Amino acid sequence: IRKNVRTTYLGVSSSFSPNLPKLEGVPILYFLYVGARGGYKDARTAIRAFSKVAEVDAQVCLVCVGGGRLTSTEKDLVSSLGISRRVIQLTVSDSDLPRLYSNALALTYTSLYEGFGLPLVEAMASGVAIIASDTAINREIAGDAANYFVAGDASALARSMASVLSDPSSQRTKIDAGLKRAKNFSWLECAKQTAEIYRAVMQTGRTKKS
Repeated sequence: IRKNVRTTYLGVSSSFSPNLPKLEGVPILYFLYVGARGGYKDARTAIRAFSKVAEVDAQVCLVCVGGGRLTSTEKDLVSSLGISRRVIQLTVSDSDLPRLYSNALALTYTSLYEGFGLPLVEAMASGVAIIASDTAINREIAGDAANYFVAGDASALARSMASVLSDPSSQRTKIDAGLKRAKNFSWLECAKQTAEIYRAVMQTGRTKKS
């Protein structure tokens, strides 16, 4: 049976934007990880990659937002890598999250697969660099606004993180591309497209009955 499939992208809140004030108590230099960390999210790759970057810079940290407190397994991992004091888990309000994005060195996005990937859009709207696993959906959402690494390859991710850390200005072209691309993801457009789909379905139903 042939089916028509239409894709409706989620939107990003207007509260995500560049150059927002920093949150108190947050490290000056940090890479950002957002969301759940287990399973296909593959946060272990982000942690292992960060440990390599931490060896060459004594100040940089990895800030993990959401996903609950670090599990005992995660604590054992960061302890074995010698970075317990530099992997920080935070639970923040919706109003503070944009400020964490805006002041990060980069978003590290390690998911092995996703249905959409809202953090990518939030990062683009925030004017922050993106380092994402090289998957079809990530390229569909972020396009040329992200730096890609082979999914699950901590060494490759570490190289990209080190590059951003050593020369943040090198990301300007990708950041500008992200700011432009983020404009394609609005809740108004999402609502319009969703309404159009409902109208089309209703019209098809009426046509079949007549």
